Amino acid sequence: MRRSTRRRSSPARVSEAEVSEELSSDSESASESGDDNFTVAAKRSRAKNPSTKRAAKRSKPNKRTKPLVEADDEDEDDTNRVENFLYEALMDNEASIDSLVGDFLDSYAENANESLKDLVNFILRCCGTKQEITTFDVEDTDTIPETLTQLQDHLTGKDHDVIKVTTDTYPLISKHKSFKTFRKQLNEFWRLLVTRSADKQYLFDDETGSLWGTIEAWLVSMSSSTLRAFRHTSTTTCLAIMSNLVDLSARLQSDLDVATKQLAAEEKKNKTATAKIKTIRKTFDTKTQQSEKLTEILANYFDAVFVHRYRDVDARIRSENIKELGSWMMKLPRVYYDGQYLRYMGWVLSDTNGSTRLEVIKALTRLYGYEEYASSLRHFTERFKKRILEIVLEDSETNIRCAALTLVDKIRERGYMEDEDMEVVVGCVYDSEPKVRSAATLAFHSVLTDRENEIIDDALNGNVEDFGDLKSSWTNLKAIVAILNMINRAHALAEAKDEETINLAREQDVLCPGRTRIAATSFLQGLDGVDFEHISSYLLYDNDASDQPASAEPKDVLKSVLALSVKEEQMLLEVLVASAELESTVSEQKKARQDDNTSTISEAIIDVLPRLLARFKEPAKMVTILQLLGVVDMSVYSKLRKTTQFETLLENMVNMFFDFSQHTLLRAIGSSMLILSQVETLSMLVKDKFLDLQDSVRDQFLGRVPSDQELVLTLMRLEIVSSIDDCVLSFDDEKAGGESIFGKLKDQLQSSNEQVATLSRFCLRNYFMWALKQLLETRFALDPKEIDNLITKRDEVLYVLDAQVEEGNESAAITATEFEAMFTCLYEIENFDGLAVRRPLDITLQNLIITALQKEMKRYGKLQNRHLTFEGDVSSSGDESDEDGGSEAKRHKSLASERKICAVAGEVVAAISAGKMDDKYIDLLVSNKGKLGHSYDAILKEIPHDLVVAKKTIGRGRALPKARKQAPARVEEQDVLMGEPDDEIES
Repeated sequence: MRRSTRRRSSPARVSEAEVSEELSSDSESASESGDDNFTVAAKRSRAKNPSTKRAAKRSKPNKRTKPLVEADDEDEDDTNRVENFLYEALMDNEASIDSLVGDFLDSYAENANESLKDLVNFILRCCGTKQEITTFDVEDTDTIPETLTQLQDHLTGKDHDVIKVTTDTYPLISKHKSFKTFRKQLNEFWRLLVTRSADKQYLFDDETGSLWGTIEAWLVSMSSSTLRAFRHTSTTTCLAIMSNLVDLSARLQSDLDVATKQLAAEEKKNKTATAKIKTIRKTFDTKTQQSEKLTEILANYFDAVFVHRYRDVDARIRSENIKELGSWMMKLPRVYYDGQYLRYMGWVLSDTNGSTRLEVIKALTRLYGYEEYASSLRHFTERFKKRILEIVLEDSETNIRCAALTLVDKIRERGYMEDEDMEVVVGCVYDSEPKVRSAATLAFHSVLTDRENEIIDDALNGNVEDFGDLKSSWTNLKAIVAILNMINRAHALAEAKDEETINLAREQDVLCPGRTRIAATSFLQGLDGVDFEHISSYLLYDNDASDQPASAEPKDVLKSVLALSVKEEQMLLEVLVASAELESTVSEQKKARQDDNTSTISEAIIDVLPRLLARFKEPAKMVTILQLLGVVDMSVYSKLRKTTQFETLLENMVNMFFDFSQHTLLRAIGSSMLILSQVETLSMLVKDKFLDLQDSVRDQFLGRVPSDQELVLTLMRLEIVSSIDDCVLSFDDEKAGGESIFGKLKDQLQSSNEQVATLSRFCLRNYFMWALKQLLETRFALDPKEIDNLITKRDEVLYVLDAQVEEGNESAAITATEFEAMFTCLYEIENFDGLAVRRPLDITLQNLIITALQKEMKRYGKLQNRHLTFEGDVSSSGDESDEDGGSEAKRHKSLASERKICAVAGEVVAAISAGKMDDKYIDLLVSNKGKLGHSYDAILKEIPHDLVVAKKTIGRGRALPKARKQAPARVEEQDVLMGEPDDEIES
C-alpha cells in the first residue's frame, strides 16, 4: 500500500479526531486561529532554507532558536492536511497490515529519511497528537529530546496562556469504538515490521540508513516523557518490538543448535574441510552474528526502557512491563531465566497496585511450571518466598490471594516449599472468603497426600492390609484430622499473646461451631475416596487401642495409628456433616436424579444417626450430629416405613433435653424436633411428644426449685420450649388454683439473679409473641376483651420493668422497648382504639436505651479504632481492658459488641417506626452508617423512608451527616488516574 494511495478521508480518521479532542484543538477553532496546526519552528525554516539552518544548527547543536509557531492557514489548513498513511491504514480494519509493512519497507528502500519521518509521525499519531516532525528532525537525532519537549509543551499548553490539555485520552486507553482493535493492530504492525526487516537484513545490516537505530532513539526518548500519552505509547511499542525480537532470537537459537549438531556430525564423518562443512560453518557464523546483534538490541531496550518503566508511576505501564518480562522468560529461558531478570519480578511483588501484583504472580506461576529451568528459581524462591506467603495470608484483594495460592502449589511441586510453609498455607481452608478456601484446596490435597504417605511408610512400614472392619484406607481420614489439628495449634500459638487469648484458642471449636464444617465443604471437593459412608464407618468403629498394651502386631499398630483424640473426633464429625451436605447437593445437569440422590444420603443418615448419638455423649459432638437432620429428606421416614426408628429418635431427644444442661445442645434439640415435625404422616407423634415435654418443663418450673442454678436451667428449657410452639395456654393455665407460669415469670423479673431475670424476660417475650399471633389470626371474630386482657398483662410486666428502668437497668429498658413496639401490630385490627398501645415511651426509658446503645457503640469503636458519632457525653461501657489481649480476643469482643449494637438498634428502629420513640434519634442512627458493619446498615434500611425525608426537609440547617463510602486510598488512586502529565517519573 503506497503512501499516495492512502491520502483519503476515512471513518477512522473522524473517530480518532473525536476521541483525541483534548490532545488537539477541534476543527472549528483551528479554522479561526490556526492553533491546531503547530509544528516545530525548525520545520518551516529548514524547509525554506535548509542549508542556512543546518549551518546554524552546527554552531549551536543543542539549542533551538525559535519556539513553536503557527503554521500558515493556506499551507496547513486542517482540510488540506496530508494524513499519515501508516496511521490511516492502521485505523482501517479492512486494510492489510502485511501489505502496509511491505509498502513501507519498499518506500524506505527508495527514500530512507522520508520514510523514517513518516514512521516517527506515525508513532506520534498513535500517542493521540497530530503534531509532526520534519525530515531534518529525523536526520539530527541529537535534537530528539528538545523536539519532544517542544511538542509536549505545546500539547500541555505550557507555551501558551491557556491550558489546552486537561486529561490523558489517547488511543491505547480510549474506550471509543474506533479504537477497539487499536492495540491488536499496533502489535501486529510491529511484529511484521520486525520479521520483514530481518528478512531484508535491515535489522542486521542496514546499508540504506538506520531504520532501527532511529526507531530506538525516538522511542527511548519518548519513554521518559512526563506526558503519559507519550510515555505509555512508546513503552508499549518498545515492549512489542522486544517481544518480537525475542521470538526471532529464539528461532535463531534453535537454528544455531541444529547447525551445531550438523557441523559436529559432518566433522566426525570427514575431518577435512569439505564444501558442505564450509557451507554449514558459514551459516553458523552468520546466524551467530545475527544472534549477537539481537542480544545487543534487546539489552539496549531493556536498560533504556524496561529498567525505568517497570516502576513507572502509572500502574498500567508497570503491569505491561512485568507481563512482557514473563513472556520473554518463557520464550527465551537461556537468557532471561537468570537472577538479574528474575529480581524485577520479586521487587514488583510489593507493588502498591493490585493489578500489577496479580500480573507478576501469574507470570511466576507460569515460570515455576517450566520444569526444565526450575533450578534457576531456587535462589529467587529463597529470597522472595516470605513475601509470597505474606500475599497468600494478608493481601487485601481476594483474587490476588487465590492466584498466590496457585503459585505456592507450583513452588511446592518444584520442591522449594518447606513443610512449615505449607502448614501455614493450608490454614487458608479456614479463611472467611469462600474463593480463598476453594483456592487453598490444592495445597490441602498436596499436604494430605504427603501426610498420608508418612503414616503408611513410617508408622505402618508400608503395610496397607485390612483387618475385618478395621480399614487401612482410613489413614486418609486420620491424615485429614491431623492436618486440621495442626492448623488449629498453629493458629493458637500465633495468637496466644496473653492468657485470655490462649483460653480463647483452646475453646475455639466451641466458640465457633461449624468452623471445620465450612472448611470441609471446600477441601472435600475433588477428594477421591472420602464420602459419608467412609467417614461414618471410621467414626463408629470401636477402637480400643488406648485400653490395650503396646503391641508390634500389624493390626494393633494400625489401631494405634487410627486412634482419634477427643478433639479429632469433633473435627471429623464436622467433616461428616460437610460430606453429607455435598452429597445431597445435586447440580442442574443431574436434576432428573435429584430424588434418588437425596433419598440415598437420607437413608444413610437415618441409619447412622442413632448410633452416632449413642456413641458420642459430649454436648458439642451431639450438636454437630444433630445437624445431619438438616440434610435428611423427612419423607424418607414414611417411604421406607421407618416409624419405629422415628419414634426412637424422638424419645432419645426428649431424654437428652432433660439429661443435659448446655444451652447450645438444648437449642439444637429444639430445632431438631421442629425438623422432625415436617413429616406430615408422623407430625402428630411429634406434637404429642412436644406437649408432654411442655408439661414436664412446666411442672419443673412451678414445682419447688432447690437452687438458683436449677432455676436458671429450668428457665433455659422453658425459654426454648416456648420459642418453638404456642405456649399461651400452658403459661395461662392455673392448675388446682395454683400459680400460673405467667404469674411466676412476672415475679422472677425482680430476681436479684441477673440470669434468672433475663431468662424470665425472654420467656415473657415468647408468650406475648404467640398471644399476638393468635389475635391477628382471629381478627375478624375477635372478642375485644381478649385484647384488653392481653394489654393488661403487658402493662403488669411493664410496671415491673419501669421500676427497673428508673434504677438505670439497661437490659430492662431494652426489653420494655421491645414489648412496647411489639404491640403496635394491633394497629392492623380494624376498629381498634388502643390508646394504651399508641402512647409514646417514657422519656426516661428512651434516654436509657439510647445511652445503652451509645455505650456499646463507643466500646465497638474503641475495639475497631473507628471514630463514631455520638449525641452528648457518653461514658465508658465498663470494660476498660477491651484493647488488651491478642487480636483473636479482640475479634471475639468486636463480634459480640456488634451483635449487641444490632439488637438494641433494631429495637430503637422498630420503636421509631411505630411512633413510640422520638424520631430525633434517626440522626444518631444514620450518622454511623457504614461504620458498624453490614448488619447495622441493613437495620437502618427498615427506617421508614418518609421519616428520613422529613428529617432532612425540616433540618436543612443541620442535615444528616453523610456516610463516607470511599476510602482515602481509593480517592488517591482516582487522583493519580485523572491527573495532569506526571512530574515525578523514574527516569
